[in-house]
Amino acid sequence: MTGEYRLLPGLLKALVFASVLSGTLRHDSVDRQHATQH
Repeated sequence: MTGEYRLLPGLLKALVFASVLSGTLRHDSVDRQHATQH
């Protein structure tokens, strides 16, 4: 377990990047649905 601490910064960056990316993708799809409905 002690040797895995070196992976933490990269893992956190990947996690933040993935959450931001999924948030923007979800926002885009919601906007697209509203645009097609009106």
